[in-house]
Amino acid sequence: MHQETALASNCTKSEQKGRSWTLAVALPGSVLANAQTPALQTYLAGQIARALAIFEVDEVIIFAERVRATIAGTVSSPSSTAFDTHLARLLQYAECPQYLRQALFPHTPELQYVGLLNPLDTPHHPRRHEGTPYREGVVVPAPDTGATSDRSRYVHVGWDAPVAVDTDMPLPVGQRVTVRFEKLERSGHYVAEQGSNRKRKRDSHPSLHMQGCWTWTRAVMVARDEPRERLGLYWGYKVRLAANLVQALSTSGADVKIGTSERGTDLFATLWGSSAERATDSTAAETEIDGASARRASFIPPGGFRKLLVAFGGIHGLEASYGSPDVAKLFDAYVNACPHQGSRTIRTEEALLVVLSAMHPWIRHYGRKSAEQIRASCRA
Repeated sequence: MHQETALASNCTKSEQKGRSWTLAVALPGSVLANAQTPALQTYLAGQIARALAIFEVDEVIIFAERVRATIAGTVSSPSSTAFDTHLARLLQYAECPQYLRQALFPHTPELQYVGLLNPLDTPHHPRRHEGTPYREGVVVPAPDTGATSDRSRYVHVGWDAPVAVDTDMPLPVGQRVTVRFEKLERSGHYVAEQGSNRKRKRDSHPSLHMQGCWTWTRAVMVARDEPRERLGLYWGYKVRLAANLVQALSTSGADVKIGTSERGTDLFATLWGSSAERATDSTAAETEIDGASARRASFIPPGGFRKLLVAFGGIHGLEASYGSPDVAKLFDAYVNACPHQGSRTIRTEEALLVVLSAMHPWIRHYGRKSAEQIRASCRA
């Protein structure tokens, strides 16, 4: 079976598995202070981006905190603002599909070492030959107008030529958009020759559009959340800045907020109700998840959360980010995912992997289900 056929089949099966809930992560930009050179800072940002992608984080909030660090022999500002903007830019660059980066990210000194970033390899970073029902794109001038027009209906989606999108009004050139291809199919008239030469024969049917080996009936611009909500596809993360931890929490829109710290309560006991049971029977994950609904923590809304936020501290933890040891009052739960750690410290990029991997089954279980999913589960 072709890879594209398998992908289309998976998308069809997942139409009833659209994800309505979202996951956000908050962390300080001062985590870059742990890296001594711009190259190491870029690589560190890449590690964070990979963790966000692996666990399907939909939003990352970078908040400022007071910090002093020696970078390349100079003492930084007592505010982490410079780190915040630098981390945000690197995370945005890593999240952007490779074929859009040249158009959306002019070369700047802060992007000098982006070659060190490992690719995210997410569904919204399709390979050129993949037939995905959605693609990220950037609005480009119409082919017949050159670069003189500032609005257009044509979108570059990583193929040889721009795609004409059905829209009532032309879009601003340079705007990033999400495009849905209706009735996308592999063209029966596409023939690949040996070597790099290819012959393309455009289908004569007037309602079909063709690009390379794919045909579709209509291309439309959609909301960026649609791939996740309709098909359950992970479609990258959004990045925004906050002035401090309190603002990051208050403007998040999350109905459940969880803080992480070595001073927190045991994560498994807090979220599942019993850490001992989980530790003694690691093979009974499904049984435990099903049974956990009877021990639902009081802070979880009936029916599950709509948006979950998990906050991480910087070099000195969330207590230092808040400026008080009483930071636990800001959260619905304040947890420690590794109470018996062998190292004195767990770096933030490591904590992301530890915490999100430990919480992953819990998150999938308590995320709010859509009405369609509830009806489908009842029929099953």
